Amino acid sequence: MSKDRGKKRARGETPPVGPETASAPPPVDREQLIRNAPFHPANDSPRTKKAKDSVNKLKQLNIWVSIQLNHSKLCIPEDPLFDFFVNRMVQDIRDSQTELRGIIPEFKSMTAKSRLKTVIRNVYSNLAAKIASYSDMDEALSLVLVHVAHSLPTPMLSTQDIEANVRFSAQFGRDYYGNAPERFPQFVTEHDQMFNELDPDKGEIYLRGTAIVQSSGTGKSRMVYECRHRTPLLYVCIRPISADGSAMQGYPLPDRGVRAFFEEAQMTHKNLYDLQIACFLGAWFSVLAQRLAERPTQQQKHECLMQLNHLDKNAGENPQRTDFFQTISELAFETLKVADRRSNDQKDYDPLFDCYIRPPLHRLESEMSGIIAHMQSLNPHNIASPTPPVLVAFDECVELNVDGVDKVNNPLNSLRRAWNYISRLQSSARTPTFWLVLISTSSDAACLLQDTRSKTSMSVRLSGPPPTFFGVGLDALLAEQPALSRASEASADSHIIHYGRPLWKTFSPKKLWRMAKFKLTCSEDFSIYKAAHCFSVLASRLALTLSPTESPHSALFARQKQFVDSTVDCHMRIVTRVTSEGVMHVESPSEPVLAIAASNIMLAPYLQSAEKARGYTYADILKKFQQECLLDPAVPLMMSSFGELASRIILMAACDAVQRKRIEQPKPKESSDTQHVGASIYAKPVPLESVLENLADLDEANRTALRQRLEDVYDAGSRTERHAIPFRDQ
Repeated sequence: MSKDRGKKRARGETPPVGPETASAPPPVDREQLIRNAPFHPANDSPRTKKAKDSVNKLKQLNIWVSIQLNHSKLCIPEDPLFDFFVNRMVQDIRDSQTELRGIIPEFKSMTAKSRLKTVIRNVYSNLAAKIASYSDMDEALSLVLVHVAHSLPTPMLSTQDIEANVRFSAQFGRDYYGNAPERFPQFVTEHDQMFNELDPDKGEIYLRGTAIVQSSGTGKSRMVYECRHRTPLLYVCIRPISADGSAMQGYPLPDRGVRAFFEEAQMTHKNLYDLQIACFLGAWFSVLAQRLAERPTQQQKHECLMQLNHLDKNAGENPQRTDFFQTISELAFETLKVADRRSNDQKDYDPLFDCYIRPPLHRLESEMSGIIAHMQSLNPHNIASPTPPVLVAFDECVELNVDGVDKVNNPLNSLRRAWNYISRLQSSARTPTFWLVLISTSSDAACLLQDTRSKTSMSVRLSGPPPTFFGVGLDALLAEQPALSRASEASADSHIIHYGRPLWKTFSPKKLWRMAKFKLTCSEDFSIYKAAHCFSVLASRLALTLSPTESPHSALFARQKQFVDSTVDCHMRIVTRVTSEGVMHVESPSEPVLAIAASNIMLAPYLQSAEKARGYTYADILKKFQQECLLDPAVPLMMSSFGELASRIILMAACDAVQRKRIEQPKPKESSDTQHVGASIYAKPVPLESVLENLADLDEANRTALRQRLEDVYDAGSRTERHAIPFRDQ
């Protein structure tokens, strides 16, 4: 093969399958492309089509005249009786729900009056310009009803779910402490500049994108959300449909319709992943560009984008955002239904993306330029600094793969392929760049960190590993921590939850310890037969670190990597480094909530009566850890010496012997839920003298000397510390 031909082949491959062109897509007749585009702004949206198809049936409703009157008043937002007619519209819709459902099926789920009022207000606000363009009031009203039906919140939630949603949204919206939102845009900007400077023949980055892979509850989403104040943010959250509406299944709440689109697309257009992704991205860019274009000023465009990004208000519900993503999902599926299936089978995917992505991308780039200019005007002192790219974030990105990630071909890899196309397109055009952010906790996201040398694509082997960001930072809540007035306050639940990841503050006090324990064991009951459970428990108590073998040629490489990935995904370990082979190094920093949850598991047998025995003992956990963690080379435990580890275990056991005496007393058993003893027991200070008594038998002389030495330490601390906290207040 000739040298030139070899280069051509290298540019023609793509991970994980299918060829690509490494250079920018060829120039096209932009006007002709836009005229022929499936997302042309002049085309009727799916909801407009549905409204036109439904209007004649709606006019037959007995209550139509009353709804018409309400509509005529609601088209005038400054009308002093606006709220009165909102209430009338709510009542008319609820009274005619059965008839409306027969015409517009989305009316099958009704919501509370107060929430329906909010939906109606938002629909009239969002559609004001569209309504004004109609000459036929019936058609305009039909469109309003279709939008109201599609914007209804999820079915009624339980009181428990509502309380959780309020709590999670409030915690998500609190002030952010820490500098990660400054460091991340800088990280992205540096890599974005590298993309333009590198020669593709010497190692071009495959796409403008970053993976954020970190343990659950560490604030990944919140950090990216905070970046909306520094650069435009396009954010979508994808979770299973079963998670709709409930923060207990994950927060932020999933964007309605997105996962459903990919599930339905896989049923009707099975394995046509490039086409599925192209239709979704094209619809997203098109709908957003159109909504921004309706705002005449840069400030209004920016305000519109910020409004769509509200994730921390109204218990997590944002009716405008709900309408936005449902509109996108409907448009994507309508486009997919009439798409040419053969376009997905072409070896060169550029024509496919030219058709579905390029036109709406051009329109959105123009709108983003105005928003970027407005944001720069708000911070004139930052004009000299490089402008960060527009962030396009897919939260829980692995959920795109509705059939799992076992196959090489899947929607997530097609998204990467589409972003390679977008990256090359923007590199040649020098337009505002869009930076892909893939957020995940799941170890399935290890596919984002794969060793590039194992890829079949030459272009990816040249590119090196994708940039990965994991420094979201723990202890972001310490700035909120009130000062202690006495040492015993350190053991209060309200104090403990301020250390470690922000997740702990989102749980109600009644559920904190149960949820912490489930997080530690991947929402499973603890099993003595699972080495990962035993490692997770002892890692949280002994601050253990995993550092896998870095050579991919080692026979243990795959086994070590799989074990490490699972500790991040399921067992709350913290990623501290990602190697060039895509291997994560993890640590177990001191985190009181997890340490207490681990104590709950280890000491649970002593809280149970004989007939309710847990099926394991304290010693069983240590034995399992020794046999299947310490002695198994597939568990790459890093320690300076086994002597240090032994010392940690001895001190832990000595301390737990004191705790055991406490929990075996009647007082802690006043709760029926004895398997979850909180900080009131396990975080309570343990006298050092009591711990030492479990380590050695002292004669009276040594015991007296020890007590005197402890007294000297207490007295010295009180004398030297200007604001010393009283030690002996128990």
